[in-house]
Amino acid sequence: MNTSEIYRFLDGFLPCTVIKSWLVLPLDQAKLKLKQKPKHPRVIVINTLKSNENGVGHWICCIQINTTSVFFCSFGNSAKSYGLNHHITMENVLKLQAIGSILCGVYVIWFIYYFVMHRSVKPIKKLFKRNTRQNDKIVVKLFKKIRFCKSSFRRTIKNVQVG
Repeated sequence: MNTSEIYRFLDGFLPCTVIKSWLVLPLDQAKLKLKQKPKHPRVIVINTLKSNENGVGHWICCIQINTTSVFFCSFGNSAKSYGLNHHITMENVLKLQAIGSILCGVYVIWFIYYFVMHRSVKPIKKLFKRNTRQNDKIVVKLFKKIRFCKSSFRRTIKNVQVG
């Protein structure tokens, strides 16, 4: 997924939630933005590449609602491993995504949807397996179940494949 696709999916369901703003940023810009206390609940989707780097990178995210700051990486890496040293109250430590998989954007979009709807990361452990290849198939199925505010997204979701 690229930045435009990430925005498109976020635009499809976040307006129906408590989240009031969302950004998709490269890592260096996200570090600066995360230091600022949000006025409203927000989501920041982060590409691990810096703004002056070319390539694909890896998608991670941070959700900030009131005093809760949740970090998610589908490889189970910590926020600190990316140099994100702001106050994190919850983070995913489970390795979900298979090495070589290109589904990090799908994991991030699904996680944002799941967390905003459930406000917890604990049940995620029950949804996924230790087999990361199997998890890639599971996340695609879960992604296709996201309820978007805009019906035009249902066609797009049906086209998501395991990479």
